[in-house]
Amino acid sequence: MTIICEDVQRKDLRRLAVAVCLKALDEARKPDPVTALDAVLFLTGPDFPIWAEAAGLPFADPWQVLTSGAANKRIRTKGRNYERQQHFETV
Repeated sequence: MTIICEDVQRKDLRRLAVAVCLKALDEARKPDPVTALDAVLFLTGPDFPIWAEAAGLPFADPWQVLTSGAANKRIRTKGRNYERQQHFETV
């Protein structure tokens, strides 16, 4: 694990790293293109693996996280509209 300073406890560093990674993932899905682009550049940049390792996710793949998820598809059954969620994953 990366040591920032001897005074910083490991649990506090992990909390900070988790918060940074989750915030970047949340901002990458924002409708504002500038915010989303900034977050995607962080997630795909050289610093993200350091933050992911500090958060306890050394295997984190930002492209898989950003491109996998769920899509809503509207289906119609007997005159009524229902929404069904379809999960998909990229390979």
